[in-house]
Amino acid sequence: MNGKFYDLLVNRLERDHLAQARLDLLTPLEGRILDVGAGTGANFPFFQSPELVVAIEPDPKMRQIAQTKAPPHLELLDCAADNIPLASGSIDHVVCTLVLCSIGNLDASLNELYRVLKPGGSLTFLEHVKGEGCLGILHDSLTPLWSKVTGGCHLNRDTPALLYKHGFTVESHPVCRYFGIPFVAGRAQRRD
Repeated sequence: MNGKFYDLLVNRLERDHLAQARLDLLTPLEGRILDVGAGTGANFPFFQSPELVVAIEPDPKMRQIAQTKAPPHLELLDCAADNIPLASGSIDHVVCTLVLCSIGNLDASLNELYRVLKPGGSLTFLEHVKGEGCLGILHDSLTPLWSKVTGGCHLNRDTPALLYKHGFTVESHPVCRYFGIPFVAGRAQRRD
C-alpha cells in the first residue's frame, strides 16, 4: 500500500484513539526493541529511552517515508518478520502495531518473533481483531476482497489467540471500535 495513502487513511483513527494507546504502550519500553512492520514510522516518536530500536519494514515505499522520521538510535532494515537477521534471544521487547493483520506467513513470523525475544521478554501489540457474532461473520466474508485492496490486511484475525498458540501468555484490553472494527492492545510474555 502506498505510504502516503496509508497515513491519510488512518489519520483520524490515529489522532482520536491510537496515538494515546501508542503513548501508553511504548514510552515505558527500555533496552533493545524490535519494531515489526514499522510502516511509515508512526511508533518512532514514542520510543523514549531505548538502548536501541531495530525497525523492520519490507515495503520500500513505506520504508522510504519511515527513514525520514527515524531518530539516531534507530536502525531500519529491509526484511520481513518471517526471517529476521537478529540473534536468538537478543531483543527485550517486540512491538507490533497494526501489522499482524497483514503478515502473509503469520505462523513463521510469530515463531521468529518468539525466537528473537529474550526469555521473559515481551511482545507489545496494538491491532484490530475479528469482531464477535454477526460482525465476525461479516469480517470473514469481507476479508478476501479487503485483503486485496489494503495490502494483505485481514479483518478476521484473532491476535491474542494467535499469540497464545505460539507460546505467549497474553493480557489485552479493548482500545476502541472504528467503523465497527474492534481494536485491542496488550502485552504478551514468552512462556518459558
